Amino acid sequence: MLAARVRDLRRRASFSVRFAVILGVLGLLIAGATAAIPVQLAASDARSVALDRAADKAGIAVNLIAQQRVALRTYVAGVAQQVQAPLSAGDSDTATAIMARQSLATNGADVLGSSFAAPMRGGTAIPDGDTAVAALRLAVAEKQELAVDLSGAPWLVVQIPISGVEGGYVFIARPVNATFVKLLAAELGGGADAASVAVVRDSSFVTGSVAGLGAVQSGARLPAAYGPASSLPGGAIIVSAGGNDTAASLRPLGHGESLLVTSFVGSGSGFLSGVAGPVAVTAILMILVALLVVYVVVQRDLQRPLQRLDRAVAALEREDFDVQIPPGNDDELGRLARSFERMRAALRATLAGAEARAVIASELNAAQPLQTALQRVCSALRTTTGARGALIVVEGSDMADPFAVSDGVDTELDAAALLSGGGPVTAALAAQTGTPLQAVALDGTPEARAGLRDLCASPLRIGASVLGALALADKPDGFNAADNALVAAAAEQATLALERYRILAIAQRQASTDELTGLYNYRFLVDYLDQQIALAERLDSPLAVLMLDLDRFKNLNDSHGHHAGDEALRHFAVTLRETVRRSDLAARYGGEEFVVVMANTNREEARLVAEKIRRAVGGERLDIGGGVAVRLTVSIGGVAYPDDTGDARQLLQLADEALYQAKRAGRDRVCFLSDRAGRRTLARAGARVVLEHEADDERDTGHRPAQ
Repeated sequence: MLAARVRDLRRRASFSVRFAVILGVLGLLIAGATAAIPVQLAASDARSVALDRAADKAGIAVNLIAQQRVALRTYVAGVAQQVQAPLSAGDSDTATAIMARQSLATNGADVLGSSFAAPMRGGTAIPDGDTAVAALRLAVAEKQELAVDLSGAPWLVVQIPISGVEGGYVFIARPVNATFVKLLAAELGGGADAASVAVVRDSSFVTGSVAGLGAVQSGARLPAAYGPASSLPGGAIIVSAGGNDTAASLRPLGHGESLLVTSFVGSGSGFLSGVAGPVAVTAILMILVALLVVYVVVQRDLQRPLQRLDRAVAALEREDFDVQIPPGNDDELGRLARSFERMRAALRATLAGAEARAVIASELNAAQPLQTALQRVCSALRTTTGARGALIVVEGSDMADPFAVSDGVDTELDAAALLSGGGPVTAALAAQTGTPLQAVALDGTPEARAGLRDLCASPLRIGASVLGALALADKPDGFNAADNALVAAAAEQATLALERYRILAIAQRQASTDELTGLYNYRFLVDYLDQQIALAERLDSPLAVLMLDLDRFKNLNDSHGHHAGDEALRHFAVTLRETVRRSDLAARYGGEEFVVVMANTNREEARLVAEKIRRAVGGERLDIGGGVAVRLTVSIGGVAYPDDTGDARQLLQLADEALYQAKRAGRDRVCFLSDRAGRRTLARAGARVVLEHEADDERDTGHRPAQ
């Protein structure tokens, strides 16, 4: 029990305390053996320890700055990847918007700049008169890693070229100011092991503080006592300043700047009287034993932890962010190891997030179906975060029904249920901001029925419109800030992709529909019919075409005006769209003529559809204004492959012939080409059909479609 208690106390004690205990034991042994051994050695050891400590802390400080450069490089490399695609496409506005969003995620004092946009801080462009901009631009042009602005303030500068963009680059600059130096000093330790850090240029202070002197004023002269330190970069000296002995070490930063690290030296005592030789020999033996104990303690509590830390930091320098840093004991080295481990985890999360955003952007910009792209986005999110499932639910619109895609979800998701089922997805849709929502799916919700419990969901919001939601589900160790940031970024990218697809679909629909009736136009009809003909011939499947013509349409125009004619066409288009089957295509052929294409439909099935259309049109009366209502009728000609013809490519022409057969038989009827007794071949009837068309056109409309 006592041994376990001692081990626990040793583990929790700081290295300074343990080392002080060992030295205290050593002092007691020496004092008990002789009063003649000068304890001035302790003071000398204290000065030596202080020198080593100052040199070590200066080295650690330089390494911490190097790690900040690594973090900045990783971050700016991710930004360069994001802007590469829009810049390659000549879209500098999108690239500038990406830069503005990314600058919001930086340190409040950092400057994010590029070759194509004004430098930004906190999402806002920096005015041209800013004292730092010119110096940062010059440092980037000269590929320097440290810049000094007009006010004399130093900056860490990291730049990354943009792949595939001639002369393109992105850079980030972090000011080495009082806040930067204060955080650096805090990382070096506290309490009895505290160190002060200052930045100096030549013989003047730039910023920071000095042990014994406190905070320094920018431009103040370096005390003469520190002169030797400037001539020994990398080493350390003892300096008397402010009535205290301090250990000081100077490390160059570049561009004339140096880092000055100082710490207090412990006090020593004078000499005691001598003793006899035998007692001195005994004391020496005791000292050797104590030194052996110190060596064992240092080997176990200092050298080994430092070796483990060194290996882990070397992995960070190689940009291997998967090597974890052992935490060690609750001492200075343990705290330093935990600080490096937090930095490693943050860098790894930042790098993984940047890579995921680049993959997501690539998938959403690739030439592939929308649902395929969104499913691959879900896969990328799962791979990066380690979540068990990922899903994207999209609201329905006039262009498409609602749908859901997922990765890692075993059951098929019901998009409509998720959007209105009262679970986390529904809650995310109602959120007023784009901030991800973390929630638990209660029993009975669609998410719970799909086996999903803990969700991190974000709305797909653009302006005041919500297009859907994106969510991660069931991460073993819970969702953290990095996951929230990635979900929010992925939701923003997916929202832009959905809006882009929507605009493209609207443009395609407008290009393929008739402006007056809203049905497909002649150009789309021809392309669609060619595709269906090719499929029917290759698969040997039935295909039917109906040609429809409003009866006595010219009389309607002449009697009531073209406005009445247009209203009749619109009314007929609505009736036609509501009457045909969902799988059929209805198009305006030209004038008052329309075409319906029915895949996988034989002659009898097509006849039923045609009669349904004819009855629906004849069963309504159209109000054309002024208390006048007219009754419309329609003549329909039909032909089916292979029932009526062995050549599917003649369907449109044969349907036209059947239509005029219906009109000459009295209108308001359905005729199929096979209904004519003694059916002639198309070659023999061709001339007569042309004459019939011309005669009927003149009686009904006076024109034919422009083909």
